[in-house]
Amino acid sequence: MLQSASRALKLNQAENIRASLLPSQRYYGAVSLWYLEPSNNLGNAFDIISYYAPVMPSKVTAIFEKMRDDYHPVQMNEREYYEAKRIFSPSGKLNRKQFLSHPGRRKFVSIAGFVYTKEHYILST
Repeated sequence: MLQSASRALKLNQAENIRASLLPSQRYYGAVSLWYLEPSNNLGNAFDIISYYAPVMPSKVTAIFEKMRDDYHPVQMNEREYYEAKRIFSPSGKLNRKQFLSHPGRRKFVSIAGFVYTKEHYILST
């Protein structure tokens, strides 16, 4: 399933059209997909169950395998998240730089935790 999804991401029609019209400006991006589930052993965290990257040097494979084994993003604690967001939004707009530098942020929110809780995607460029 992850392999099929990565093909769909690589076959972005707009990118393919742009690349055919402007081959010198072709974008070469890496696609990797990760499948996570709430951890049965760690409580408030996720386990990386599987990952897929179509083209991956052996050094990257080793890093991905270590991440799968050792990295467990935290699930979202909405109360702590919204409290921190309120603190770092004095003018009503989130000060992203300050929020991201909050030393305890990784204890109550991760990208995986946010997406899982909110059932909403995040676009990253």
